[in-house]
Amino acid sequence: MKKAILRFFLLISFSFFTLYMKAQNLVPNPSFEDTLNCPTDHSQINSTSNWFQPSNGTPDIYNSCSNDIDASAPLNFLGYQNARSGNAYSGIYVSSSNIGYGVNYREYIEVELLSALQLGETYYVSFFVSLADSMQTTSDQIGAFFSADSLISNSWFNFSVVPQVENMIGDYISDKQSWVLVSGSYVALGGERFITIGNFRDSSSTSLFYAGPGGTSFLHENGMVYFYIDDVCVSKSEEACINSLGLNSFGKAKRNIVCILDLMGRKVSYKPNTIQIYIFDDGTTEKVFKVE
Repeated sequence: MKKAILRFFLLISFSFFTLYMKAQNLVPNPSFEDTLNCPTDHSQINSTSNWFQPSNGTPDIYNSCSNDIDASAPLNFLGYQNARSGNAYSGIYVSSSNIGYGVNYREYIEVELLSALQLGETYYVSFFVSLADSMQTTSDQIGAFFSADSLISNSWFNFSVVPQVENMIGDYISDKQSWVLVSGSYVALGGERFITIGNFRDSSSTSLFYAGPGGTSFLHENGMVYFYIDDVCVSKSEEACINSLGLNSFGKAKRNIVCILDLMGRKVSYKPNTIQIYIFDDGTTEKVFKVE
């Protein structure tokens, strides 16, 4: 009897662990809250834990702990934006003009995932962006690239790779007040350990759009596009990103539950702390475990 009870608890524990691993967000420090030190200037992405710049392009980090206008939040040298969650967010140039470093100048942020992606598994990817107030130009170009090794470069130009997840072409991100969701899914080749976010296209392939009045500085005109970034998620479970980011779904209509089954296939009522199968009105099913 004791052995049977022990096997039962081991089975339940394993099931809980499996569900947890599936629902886990693989991005450490997804909203840039954990810091090594409070940023005191722009171009200090390395002051936040886990994230780093993979090229000579210099991404920024903004945090309410900072008293410097170049790194503070919500007010900073490029505009005013509250963090989507917490007190911090990042920011990058995804397009540049013909001044400074040249038309193909790009900034990227990169992080090593908590575990490598598994061959053939589908991963759901999401992050939020907002156009900086001082920008007069915007673009539809920003995406995420997965790689087994870090994208390290001594250049400030774009990485010539094709992102597995990218904002929809023609969907120009011009919202300076709210955060805009960029999301998609990716079937892993296996072994990918890093995610890099930015614009991977050169200037000839980057579409630009007038976003309205912005800053008076010439630096922020003529093709300069700067996005704030917050709340990055990579998970096997779409629900994990949806729940952690406070979404209904990745651009889909909200599903309604039409039936709940137990593991024997019997129709039951909702019961917390129990593995149940939800059947939705769009025909999809999902195994759910909710702790209360």
